[in-house]
Amino acid sequence: MYRFACKHWRGEYSLTRSFWLNLILISLLFPLIVQIAQSTTAGRIPTRVAAANGLVATALQIFCQIWGVVGTIRSGARYSAGGGSKVWFHLTGVLCLLLMLDTAWFAIYSRTALLENAHMAFAGKYGPPASIAIINDGTALRITGELEEGTATAVMQAIDSSPGVTSVVLDSKGGMFGEAGRIAGFIADHHLKTYVQHQCSSACTLAFLAGSTRCMSPSARIGFHAGREMGSTLKMRRQQANAQRELYAKAGLPDSFIDDMMATPSTSIWYPTYDELVGARVLTPDCTSQGEGHNR
Repeated sequence: MYRFACKHWRGEYSLTRSFWLNLILISLLFPLIVQIAQSTTAGRIPTRVAAANGLVATALQIFCQIWGVVGTIRSGARYSAGGGSKVWFHLTGVLCLLLMLDTAWFAIYSRTALLENAHMAFAGKYGPPASIAIINDGTALRITGELEEGTATAVMQAIDSSPGVTSVVLDSKGGMFGEAGRIAGFIADHHLKTYVQHQCSSACTLAFLAGSTRCMSPSARIGFHAGREMGSTLKMRRQQANAQRELYAKAGLPDSFIDDMMATPSTSIWYPTYDELVGARVLTPDCTSQGEGHNR
């Protein structure tokens, strides 16, 4: 394998083999297979391992494309110097240039995912988990902050140790949909009410919708958008979008509301009006007066 890689890098194979086999088939297809394998294991392996896999897959894709292009150009130069058609040499050069531009675009486009994956792979987390507190004389559990890795475990432990909890107060701009989904499961299993004190946006809404009754303070805001898990690739985001649509449909939201949510990019937040929230069954009707005691 090492000898094969070196021979291609030096341009010692024929132009036909270098281009069609080494460049197209190996340097482009192999990283694609790696990405497919990565996407199929998403959610089945620890987040830190998945982040490391994402870094390896990206580095492999970039390395393979550079290896394939350089070896093919060198093979083309040998082919032209040996009397081969300069038309094929120049055509191959143009195609290699386009592939290099594609590699550069991929690296630039993926820079956010790369930084997120690097932070998770080496630091073990994207950010600190939300803070958890038992309030209102042990009848409510408050979640404050982003739903990062570890939040769901803390919520589960708090609920198990506080049998008097009947409601969950949410104050979060969002976080990881996987964590929000686990929290939603705990809320549903224990038939807890949910209440938004200040804000519940992005992934937080998934946990909120699990409540047996769902209320908000008069000044609160509930925001939606198309989610994006940290470190995800474009293809993984499409899969996540389909999964998100299914989750919110199962939560009982109408298709028109989900369409508006999914049309809002992850860089923006859509805050529906109170009437829109009630009409979409996000809120329990006439519940703003309920749960005011959660504000203390």
